[in-house]
Amino acid sequence: MLDAGIAAIRPGAPVGDVSAAIQAKAEELGFGVIVNLTGHGIGEGQFHAAPIIPNTRTGNKRPLEEGEVIALEPFLAQGNGYVKDSAPVEIFRYLRDKPVRLPEARKLLTIIREEYEGYPFAKRWLMKSFSPVKASMALKELESVGAIESYPPLKETKGQLVAQAEHTIIVKGKPVVTTKLVD
Repeated sequence: MLDAGIAAIRPGAPVGDVSAAIQAKAEELGFGVIVNLTGHGIGEGQFHAAPIIPNTRTGNKRPLEEGEVIALEPFLAQGNGYVKDSAPVEIFRYLRDKPVRLPEARKLLTIIREEYEGYPFAKRWLMKSFSPVKASMALKELESVGAIESYPPLKETKGQLVAQAEHTIIVKGKPVVTTKLVD
């Protein structure tokens, strides 16, 4: 699916052509796609920016622009499916400093701002500085005031297994694959 999507990427190509190539290859191989997950643009300091690149045919005519950076993320399942948030949440990201009551939350906010610089981090990485209970309490307070955001795990609504692969690509005459992530 990635190779089919990458082959459709070039300056001026409609986003819908990339989406159609992904879905067509999935169907050719006997799979469906996760309908409510997409690829996306990446901007400086932005993990999710325009354009949105669905894994299903959309007819989107928005052209890809030379030099744009995109994350192509086909999500496959046995048939077309949907995902929803589930628990437990273990991944978070710093957003901004906010006043908090718990001393542990203040300390944690400083640590995640300085060590992770706005990039996502796993709760388990905090265990060198906090007990699991104190980390959980601090994270809960930080999220409630909008200092951090959480990334809940996703679960397919019908219980289908889901496979995902991701490449980050610079839109050029010949697409430049900059990173590869395969899970």
